[in-house]
Amino acid sequence: MTSVNLILGVSFIGSALLVIGLAIPLRRGSIPPNDWYGVRVRKSLSSEENWYAINRYGADQLIIYGVELIAVGIALLVHLRRASEPSRELTLVLLTGAIGMAWDSVMVTAGWLVYPAGNLVAGLALVLSLLAGNGGF
Repeated sequence: MTSVNLILGVSFIGSALLVIGLAIPLRRGSIPPNDWYGVRVRKSLSSEENWYAINRYGADQLIIYGVELIAVGIALLVHLRRASEPSRELTLVLLTGAIGMAWDSVMVTAGWLVYPAGNLVAGLALVLSLLAGNGGF
């Protein structure tokens, strides 16, 4: 295993544990509305009920993201150690992780845009519309 694999693997896992650690208090609902920590958007700051519901949803997404980072970190530490061409394998693992994280970002954005209706299809349509330059609906 190269030192680059070790550094990247440990960095991914360490970052994941930090993200998950920061998400747990939000998931438990132990963080009151504030200006520093949590999902701070107009809708979440409009009421305490919205604050806790939106931050619970955001924390769930962060935990999923953290688990994906751990999986990429483990892949870097375990699989690349045995690879015949580590650079090719590293590229594949990092690309797969980046695609997964980008997909999660789109899903989280879609969820926030339509919260609390929870209509994921409408949220995805809005995100795609914004990305296409149509300015939304």
